[in-house]
Amino acid sequence: EKDGRIILPCYHPAAALRDTSKLRHCSDTFQVLRGLTHGVHWKEFVVQDEYPDPIYQVADTPEKLTQMASEIEAAGLYAVDTEQCRGRLWSYQISTKPGTAWFVPVPEGVNKVDLTQYKATAIVHYYLHDIGYLDIADDRFFDTMVLSYLLDLPQGLKELASRLCGVKMINYTEIVRP
Repeated sequence: EKDGRIILPCYHPAAALRDTSKLRHCSDTFQVLRGLTHGVHWKEFVVQDEYPDPIYQVADTPEKLTQMASEIEAAGLYAVDTEQCRGRLWSYQISTKPGTAWFVPVPEGVNKVDLTQYKATAIVHYYLHDIGYLDIADDRFFDTMVLSYLLDLPQGLKELASRLCGVKMINYTEIVRP
């Protein structure tokens, strides 16, 4: 909202005819426009981050790894992501509940982490990449990139986090310097 006017950035509808990947975005924009014309306040359409101050723990001792494992088993579901540096696995991160996560540094020389011991379902974004660094049971994982493709949503994690959860992810180059 600026100077008492609501500004709704959107694609021209013809853009969706030329590039069908924009169709969902155009459709969503028209739903927002419909709500605005019916008196719904624009803030109703803005997704807010429910956990702006997440809690991170470093799992760098056997006790903390055991605590993380028991949280995974109790939850029955966990999200996992990997980070690489110079072509090797540097760390993986696990979350069992919103607003919290474990950071697990990977020792030098370890290139793949075995997560098959957990009797819980893993949620991974872009499993085709992470399969090179993680062993996850084939019958206990969901790939959010595949799910977003099937729902005709963007496949990029940053775009999904922003659009669906209101989370503004920091760019990798903003965190890590050469």
